[in-house]
Amino acid sequence: MSAAIDLKMGKATRDAFGEALRDFGKADKRIVVVDGDVNNSTRTEWFGKEAPERFFNLGIAESNMIGVAAGLAACGKVPFVASCDFPLGERIRPDPDVRRVPTRQRQAGRQPRWYLDR
Repeated sequence: MSAAIDLKMGKATRDAFGEALRDFGKADKRIVVVDGDVNNSTRTEWFGKEAPERFFNLGIAESNMIGVAAGLAACGKVPFVASCDFPLGERIRPDPDVRRVPTRQRQAGRQPRWYLDR
């Protein structure tokens, strides 16, 4: 005997992320976004529309994104890094200076992941 289960899909992870980041950005002016030209996939574009002065699109320079985010964090900002299917964590491990500052990274793609450094 099996009962029918009514499963409803919630919102897409990237939509929830984009909305939350936009809303957190309204509340905390220290939040900045460093994006790898995937703002329409990661929905960081919503943050960029609300706070263009705190949105940095670095294009396909993923290795530089972590350094930029580290510099922003060292200046008191709260950076969120968004890229697509790039192992952002690989950039943090070998660089001791980057590891000293907190960054938040969002990887889009087939299996979205978060890398939180502190």
